[in-house]
Amino acid sequence: MDVIAFQGLPQPFTPHDAAGVGITRGQLVHALSIAAVDRLARGLYAVNHSWELLSAERRHAGLAHAAYRTVGDAVLSHHSAALLWGLPVSRREQARATLTVLADRRTSVRASWVHLYRATLREGEVTTLSDIELTSPARTVLDCLRSLPPGDGVAIGDAALRLGLVSSGDLATVLRGQGGWPGARRAGLWLPRLDGRRETWLESYSVVALSRFGIEPPEPQVEVFDDRGLIGRVDALWLDDGVVGEADGVGKYLGEFDVSGPSGEAAAQRVVREKAREDRLRDVGLEVVRWMTGEILHSPQVVAGRVKAAQRRGEASRFRGRMRLSPSVPPPCASNTPDARRVAGF
Repeated sequence: MDVIAFQGLPQPFTPHDAAGVGITRGQLVHALSIAAVDRLARGLYAVNHSWELLSAERRHAGLAHAAYRTVGDAVLSHHSAALLWGLPVSRREQARATLTVLADRRTSVRASWVHLYRATLREGEVTTLSDIELTSPARTVLDCLRSLPPGDGVAIGDAALRLGLVSSGDLATVLRGQGGWPGARRAGLWLPRLDGRRETWLESYSVVALSRFGIEPPEPQVEVFDDRGLIGRVDALWLDDGVVGEADGVGKYLGEFDVSGPSGEAAAQRVVREKAREDRLRDVGLEVVRWMTGEILHSPQVVAGRVKAAQRRGEASRFRGRMRLSPSVPPPCASNTPDARRVAGF
């Protein structure tokens, strides 16, 4: 059988998906033997070339769709639902699809790529996007706050607020219905600290990582001015200490580029501009601390040490410029609801 027949299947696919379009077990085995199809896990396959071209997010979206087709009486939930809502999900959480089934159902699944939760699903906590049942944004955020590492859960909550998918009141209502559930106490501790003004996963994760060392959350996304005008909008500012925090992902400067080519030159120019910007921030009396993704993930104590040292040096009274704080995020509205196929890239 031509490999085109396999390309017409959803990626990834199960033997049941293949049988549905007339592909036999023998034909699947042959496709595997010639490396046209890869076995991703027990009972899960993908066309080699097609799968390799997908981003990590689209791979997980495909995995979630396959799990949804496979598991009866379940809805997509937790980080799988978060991804379909367009929320930032850490790559380390994307190896398994997550679904929730009602606690009194006997539904089960034996698959290393699926995690099945059993819980109550209350009225209004399940919705449909492009014929896929999944937990509502508010339920999704609370499930992630309860089940994921705090940094990842807070990043999802911050993004949901920023995108207008939820309000603080929505989240509080769902949390009240989860009293005594695993992780509910932790979720309750972080819920008041969610802030939709944070713009990236890295900013949100950094707040949680630094809090473990006694560093209070900074004011996010603050515009700083000197007598020449706007210096820039900084990721974070500890107002009482006069300390700026900049959380820099590699892509902020580098991205994907040829070091010897035009894009390498553009990245170098951006580094020069950032250095000039930092000099202006220092000139108005602010301390500046920068950290990269790898540092806050693997050496948070080092970053915390730099922040605390800057706080000891800093003094808000030395600030000689002007600043403008970011306004609160607007309340959710119907137009903020994304289409699952658009979010997942299908």
